[in-house]
Amino acid sequence: MKWSVNSWTFERHLGPLKLVEWNEEKKEIVSQPEDQPAHIQWNEWPASLAEKGYHAVELSYAHIPSTTDEALLQIRKAYEEAGIEMASILLDYGDISHTDVERREADIRWIRSWIDYASKLGALRVRVIGGESAQEDQEALQRASEAMRSLISYGLNKGVQVVTENNGELLSTADYCLALINTCEDQLGFTADYGNFKKNHLDQLEQVLPIADTVHAKMKLHPNGEMDTEDFSQCLRLTKGADFDGVLSLTYLGDADPWTSLAKLRAIAVNELRTPLGIRLTRGSDLKSWSGM
Repeated sequence: MKWSVNSWTFERHLGPLKLVEWNEEKKEIVSQPEDQPAHIQWNEWPASLAEKGYHAVELSYAHIPSTTDEALLQIRKAYEEAGIEMASILLDYGDISHTDVERREADIRWIRSWIDYASKLGALRVRVIGGESAQEDQEALQRASEAMRSLISYGLNKGVQVVTENNGELLSTADYCLALINTCEDQLGFTADYGNFKKNHLDQLEQVLPIADTVHAKMKLHPNGEMDTEDFSQCLRLTKGADFDGVLSLTYLGDADPWTSLAKLRAIAVNELRTPLGIRLTRGSDLKSWSGM
């Protein structure tokens, strides 16, 4: 298993977010940047991840400062020199299930451009959302399946695996996640996110974890901002029970310091994943020997 970090954990720290959205009036994809402070420089972050014992990163497209060939080469070099695998590029835009053909085709072209960028970055995967169509919409599932198969083929030619996630309305149930993967003849990879199933999330996670390539080990937060450690531990136990051996991306979306919060998540994960069944490290145990930190 590879210890990884989801870059959304550092949403407020890595500088402006280069987001995009669909402009219905113009019928095109437009930039919608969000200003954020750069407490951490993008070219220094990979080395910091390595120093703290991480092996990989799942990087949001919004955290990539530029997509020029020169910039992508510099970013790739920074991660390679630090020994950090770029496990996935996370695309949080794009609705390949949309009924509007013009919108859907524009989104597919945009996703293809990011597969190109991912290839230049040396990223192994591109995470594509299934879409925002209504749950259990069979026609939407068919549209998403056709688009995914096209993107999978495109990605194979670029050396990039296309994966999807239990993210968005269409793939908000385990059944539909598995149905989409089946229609793609098991060529579609999968990212399982602890926090995205809204109903019976533990039961649904248990269904998709066995086919996951990467896991977003996201800590649920109580309304007061405190961590729900029991839920996180339950999700980790399911991950261990599924014999997961892929990329485990710790994900914290709260307001506390990201490094401190990641250390807390990792300590819990070490306790649940690395110890023999039935054994728990106790408070005060030396976690460094278990976590590689």
